[in-house]
Amino acid sequence: RNAVARLEQQRDHLRSKGDADEAIAVLERQRQGVLAQIERGAAQAQAANEQLAKIKPVADRLRQQQLGDVCPACQRTYTQEDRTVMLPLLERQIDEANCALDEIAGKRRAFEQQAKAIEPRLKEASDRAAEIKVLSGRVADGRSAIDTEDRGLHEAEAELQRHLDAASLASVPAAAEAAAAARDADQLGRVASALPVLRSLRESLQRHRDDREAAELALAELGEVRYDATAHQAARESLTEAQNAAAKIREIERSLESRPQYEHALASASAEIAAQSAAQAELETQRQQLGFDPRELEQAAAEERQRLRDEQIARDSKADAASKLTLTQRDRELLAADHQRISQLAEQAEAKGREADTLTMMYEEFNGFERFVAQRLAPALAESTGELLSAVTDGRYDSVNVTESYGIEVYDGHEECFPIEQFSGGERDVISLCARLALSRLIGGQANHPPGFLVLDEVFGSLDRDRRLHVLETLGTLSSATDAFKQLFIISHVDDVRSSPIFNEVWRISEDSDGVSRLENLGVSGGVDE
Repeated sequence: RNAVARLEQQRDHLRSKGDADEAIAVLERQRQGVLAQIERGAAQAQAANEQLAKIKPVADRLRQQQLGDVCPACQRTYTQEDRTVMLPLLERQIDEANCALDEIAGKRRAFEQQAKAIEPRLKEASDRAAEIKVLSGRVADGRSAIDTEDRGLHEAEAELQRHLDAASLASVPAAAEAAAAARDADQLGRVASALPVLRSLRESLQRHRDDREAAELALAELGEVRYDATAHQAARESLTEAQNAAAKIREIERSLESRPQYEHALASASAEIAAQSAAQAELETQRQQLGFDPRELEQAAAEERQRLRDEQIARDSKADAASKLTLTQRDRELLAADHQRISQLAEQAEAKGREADTLTMMYEEFNGFERFVAQRLAPALAESTGELLSAVTDGRYDSVNVTESYGIEVYDGHEECFPIEQFSGGERDVISLCARLALSRLIGGQANHPPGFLVLDEVFGSLDRDRRLHVLETLGTLSSATDAFKQLFIISHVDDVRSSPIFNEVWRISEDSDGVSRLENLGVSGGVDE
C-alpha cells in the first residue's frame, strides 16, 4: 500500500504539469503546420527555379545573339526591339524570381527553426505521457495485488477461526502453549503410529501361546520318548537304498514289457539284412557283367560338362546375333525413313528454289518498276510538294527533292539540301503534310473517277498558330483550284482551327450527363446551331 501511494503521488505530480496527451496533440498540429509551410515553400521554390530555367536561356540567347540572327525555335529574325524590350523584361523577371527564392529560403529557415524548437517540447510531452502511462499501469497492478492479498488474509483468518473453534479456544494460544501442544501432539502421533505394530505383535503372541499349549498336550499324550540319532541315520540310508532299488525294478519291468516288440523288430531287421545282402551280391554280379570303369565315368561326366558349356556359349552367340539382327533391321528402317525424308526435302528444296527464282525475278521487276515510277513521278511529286511547302512557309522552303527510295530532302536556299530528319519536329510535320497532300493531288488527278474529298485527322497539333493559318489557307486554295479536293473533312482538337474562314460547317461531338454521345452542328463563331 505504501508503494502504491508513492506511485500515485508521482503520477499526480506529473499530471499537475498539464494534460500530456492534449499537449502532444497541440504540438503535433503545430509541427504539421510548420512542415506544411516548409513543403509549400519547397513547391514555390521549385516553381521559381522552373521559371528561372525557362527564362535564363532565353535571356542568355538574347544577350549573345546579334541583329539579323535567326531564332532556332520560331525561325524569326532578331531585331533591336527584342533587345530593348524583351531583355529588360526577362532580367526583371529573373531578379524577381531570385528575390522570391531568397524570401522563400529565409522563411524555410525560420520554419525549420520552429520545427526544431517544437521537437524537444514534443519529446518531453511524449516522455511524460509514457511515464504517466507506466505509473498508471503499476498503480493498477499494485491495487490488484493488494486485493489479492486482502482476499488471502480473509481466508487465512477464517481458517484460523475454524481451527480455534475445533480446539475449543477463544483466542490464539501463546507461543509456550503452542510449543507444549506441539510436543504432546508429537508424542500422540508416535503412539498412534506404533498402535498397528503393537496389535500385530499381540495377535502373534496369542497364536504362539495357542501353538505351545497344543504341543504340550500332544507331548503329554505321547508319554516318554527316546531318540537314537545313529539308528535314525541308518534307517534313512536304508530307506534311500530301498527306494533306488524299487525304481530300478520298475524300469526293468517296463523294459520287459517291451521285449516282444524288440524281438519282432530284431527278426525284421535280420530278414532285411539278409535281403539286402542278396541284393548286394546280385548288384555286384551285374556290375562285374557290365564292366564298369570309374575313370571312364569321370571322363564322360567331364565331356558332358564341356558339351553343356559349349551349348551355353552357342545360346549366347545366338542371342547376340538376334540382338544385332534387331538393331540392324531398326537401322535399316531408320535409313529408309531418312532416305524418304531427304527425298521429300530435296523435292521441297527444288520447289522452293523455283519459287525463289520467281520471287527474285518479281523483285527485280518491281525494283525496275519502282525506279521507273520514281523517275517518272518523283519530279512531279517534288514540284507539287515544293509549291505547297512554299505557300505554307511564306517562301522560306520552296524546293524539295524526292529520292529513289522516296525519301524527302528540302533545300534551305538554292544549293544546300538537307534530309527531313534534320529539321525540327514542327517543320517535319509541315513537310510531311505537304508531301502527303501533293501525293494525294497527284494520284487524284490521274484517276478516271477521283474521290473528290480529303480527310485530315489531327494534323495541326504540332504546328504553331501562323503555320496552322498558312496550312488552312493552302487547303482552301487546293479545294477551290482542283477537282480532287472539292470537299475537306478536318478532325482537330485545336480551338482556333474551327474559326478558319475555309469552313462552311463545324460539328462537335459532346457527351451528356447520361454518358450518351451527341452530334451538334456549330456555327463558325462557336454557337449551337438549332
